[in-house]
Amino acid sequence: MVLFRLGVLIAAPLLYLLAIATFAASLAYAISLAPLPGMNFSLLVTRGAQVILLLSLIPLSRYLGVTAREMAFPTSPNALLSQVAAGFVVGVLILGVHVALLLGLGALKPNPEIVVSFSEVVSAFVKVIWVGVLVATIEELIFRGALLAVLSRIGGAWPAVTVTSLYYALLHFVKSDLHPNGADIQWTSGFQIFGDGVRYLINETPVDSLLALFCAGLFLAAVRVIFPRSLGLCVGIHAGWVVVIKVARRLTNPDPHAPLAYLVGPYDQIIGYGAAFWITLLLALLLMVTSRSRGRTDDTAAVLGP
Repeated sequence: MVLFRLGVLIAAPLLYLLAIATFAASLAYAISLAPLPGMNFSLLVTRGAQVILLLSLIPLSRYLGVTAREMAFPTSPNALLSQVAAGFVVGVLILGVHVALLLGLGALKPNPEIVVSFSEVVSAFVKVIWVGVLVATIEELIFRGALLAVLSRIGGAWPAVTVTSLYYALLHFVKSDLHPNGADIQWTSGFQIFGDGVRYLINETPVDSLLALFCAGLFLAAVRVIFPRSLGLCVGIHAGWVVVIKVARRLTNPDPHAPLAYLVGPYDQIIGYGAAFWITLLLALLLMVTSRSRGRTDDTAAVLGP
């Protein structure tokens, strides 16, 4: 029974993603028959799949009877905004410390083409905040929202945490260099793009960056499970991470000759083994602190009685 549930946990999202990819590839080809000026077919396929996946979760969640509480939605808009703001500060601190450590260890070095100043850092932050919030909102709604809620029903919270974190990490590496246009676009082109993306995932995924993203997924999912109705907090933390990564990529460069260069991964030139270790350490501390806190609460309840 345990193995069966684990198999369902792993297979169900895969089958769902295959269905989404099939629909997105077919829809992109149908749209290409009446091409729009400047249409990017490859982008239409990949972004279309993301939009379809996000929109499809609404009727799917309703069909399965998944509630707002199960998806960890905050109780009000004000609570949502407060969580996002608090989470953003936490996310910036987490990866901000990581980047500072990489600079101190020599794995990163300041970008010589940019004069780093307070105004430059603030300007870089402002330019990418909207990107961070958008990316975080989409990915958290999918992975820590609907998918985690559905899989938790099937196999329990913590197995679902592991599976959703694995898919979250893997899907970052489904990439394709195929860019058909004009007469090159055939009904199979969208499927070829997805196939090329899977080939990249299997053959070219950097292990260190994959591990770092898996650990990041575990941390966000743990926050979502431990704290009730905390999806906004996950969005904020995730957005803070995205902003720090984008700012750090602009203001720093990896030093491939540094003794600790292996701490920085090739995916975004920031996360790698170093980020995996740092986030795992924070996850362990989070689990330890919350476990002790709950233990004290249970002891108090036992002493006071019913």
